[in-house]
Amino acid sequence: MDGIKSCLCGWYPSFQPGNHIFVIKGSILPKVIIKTIFFGAYSTIITYISLYIQDISIEKALIAVVGGFIALLLAFRANTAYDRFWEGSKLWCELQTQLRKIGLVIWSTDEADNEVELNEKKKIMQLLVAYAVSIKHYLRFERGPDYHDLKHLLKCMNKYKDLDFSIPMEISHHLISYLSYKLEKRKLLGNGFDRLRVYMDDMMATVTAMERILATPLPLAYSVHLSQSVWIFLIILPYQMLSMVPTDPWSVPVFMSLSSFILFGILSLSEEIENPFGYDYNDLPLDHICEEINFEIETIMNMPKV
Repeated sequence: MDGIKSCLCGWYPSFQPGNHIFVIKGSILPKVIIKTIFFGAYSTIITYISLYIQDISIEKALIAVVGGFIALLLAFRANTAYDRFWEGSKLWCELQTQLRKIGLVIWSTDEADNEVELNEKKKIMQLLVAYAVSIKHYLRFERGPDYHDLKHLLKCMNKYKDLDFSIPMEISHHLISYLSYKLEKRKLLGNGFDRLRVYMDDMMATVTAMERILATPLPLAYSVHLSQSVWIFLIILPYQMLSMVPTDPWSVPVFMSLSSFILFGILSLSEEIENPFGYDYNDLPLDHICEEINFEIETIMNMPKV
């Protein structure tokens, strides 16, 4: 667990413990500010009508009943979204570890007898980086090889399929073919091939788990029902608040603004982090992770052979 935390903190170099109350960048405020202002204005109108035209307050007991249900729904929504985010971070840590292991085994057990074989070996090492980068684009629904951080890493592959083909699958096939060829020529020392096969099986299982996160979002019916419930609750809330603070009715708009900010903030944050592989500010920094993997592979390639 500590290793995962260290890995995740390394991906967020700007994160420092402290007071974040005045932080705007990366917060959910821009997404909920319009709704917050709307309910502040709405409750102001309701308060004015109740004070100067006709008393329209209703029984305050409804707040506790309905509010309890809303709290349970929001807690489940936020917890589910964070579980998906945390699972995504663990899977990328696992992928980074697996690529590191594969790189170390290939570099230490694959015999290169001449310059041509050494260059081929280096290109295969580059494919490990390409695999991580291609997974990043694949999880973002960006198909094909034509990306500035990917195309130059695919030099050892003479050709790859069209834009609809899975580049990670093509890279996996190329790696397995290369290792099988080396095994046939007895160019892998010791049990190198068996270890690589286990690591690659684990790697593909990790990617499959990432695909599961991507392909199984929270059911639409649940998200729609929760959103509708929050709207209905906030619409009727000022009528109930008026009966709770009869001596200070103008505190209702302030309370309503805070309530809408909190409730819609939880909804918006949950929607943002339930898919941790995208481009949102709070998503996993996949570009930085791929740069780390590239650095590690280059470090392995610069290690002297024992």
